[in-house]
Amino acid sequence: MVTLWWYQRSRKIAGQINGPHVKYIAITNERQEISGGRPLANIKSQIKRNRQNENRRLRNRNLRGSARSAVNQARAAFEENAPETKEAVLKAISALDKAAEKGIIHKNNAARRKGRLMKRLAALGNTPAKDEAPEENKAAAKKTTAKKTEKK
Repeated sequence: MVTLWWYQRSRKIAGQINGPHVKYIAITNERQEISGGRPLANIKSQIKRNRQNENRRLRNRNLRGSARSAVNQARAAFEENAPETKEAVLKAISALDKAAEKGIIHKNNAARRKGRLMKRLAALGNTPAKDEAPEENKAAAKKTTAKKTEKK
């Protein structure tokens, strides 16, 4: 853990540059330096918390990496104009949704990335535009509005 102390000219710390422009000095916890950056806790609950945090960090790292690689594969499919572009995009969207659901990335971050992928996919012409709905859906929509007006 790094703590900041107000700079005092009377204090000297090994390896620190003294000067009038220096306001704060970083003093590190010596126990962390000895252990190679890993926290050495004495309290049982903190030892358990450190172990849990490390496991969660590794799990989050795997899921975040899989989402990132899926997005990169989808982008590569766009560049190659591969026929499996749509499948790659759907796989990337699924990976982003899973990461957002578990809180690894923010839901708005996932939505932004999915939107960019879908925009590129629509530009390729692999999917029908939003305005082009099947005729069956249009007819069903007209029937429902007709029923509502009859009830009034």
